[in-house]
Amino acid sequence: MNFRIDLQVVGFIVMLFVFNACDRKNNENIIVKAITVNSDMYGVADYSVEIFGDSTYRIIDYSIKLDSNNLTLIDPKKNPTLLEKNTCHGQVSIKENVLFFDAACRNFNRAVLKNGYMDLYVDDSFVRRLLIKKASIPVPQYFDKSRFTDYAIFDSPKDSIFDQTYEIKQNDLLLIDSVLTSQLLRLKSSHANGTYAKQLKVYANKDSVWIIVNLFPNEDLEEYFHYQPLISFLRPSTFEGAYGELRINLTRLSFSDLHFRPAYN
Repeated sequence: MNFRIDLQVVGFIVMLFVFNACDRKNNENIIVKAITVNSDMYGVADYSVEIFGDSTYRIIDYSIKLDSNNLTLIDPKKNPTLLEKNTCHGQVSIKENVLFFDAACRNFNRAVLKNGYMDLYVDDSFVRRLLIKKASIPVPQYFDKSRFTDYAIFDSPKDSIFDQTYEIKQNDLLLIDSVLTSQLLRLKSSHANGTYAKQLKVYANKDSVWIIVNLFPNEDLEEYFHYQPLISFLRPSTFEGAYGELRINLTRLSFSDLHFRPAYN
């Protein structure tokens, strides 16, 4: 019997073996992994971020793309060329619970690990939140999430006035929750008996810490409100629907009256 060796086929098999072996090695060496949880929302980026023990990272964007030629959707998981194009590799440095990427990937260059999440930033501006699936490095937990399941906390972009970061802790949330309860009772309307998802935006400088609290009827929000501000930092008027707003100065222990927009109370 005569056998003819196809060198191209052999080369492909060798490359496939090496790739799989390296991928298995990387998977075993992952020290941090975080993923998005609301990838079923069309138009929202679907990320996987992996940090390896050799100070490298792999970031994969699994977002569904639209082919402008024939207006069909392309799933990167079924398109190796697109998946490779949507994958970033590089070096990462770790300082306590903050990750610094050597080059901006998908418009972010820094990540902060806290409270079970990975927050992605462009410099000091929040971009997106991922759920931590694995962490072999310490991740700060500033409050009891089982006690405050209906709260989501977001750091505001730094500017010339609010140029610092403040971590909301357990005692802060106890105070905020007490103020919200008293304000809802003050309204003496259907608001007092409603259940709400609460999103907190934190603004801080050397003189004071301000909290803007937004309340949303949580029947339809599920868990999405934990991952992205429903009212944008930059374009608050774009939100459609009723929501409540309360402003609290944690430093001076003062607060505004809770009111709902659009006004229907």
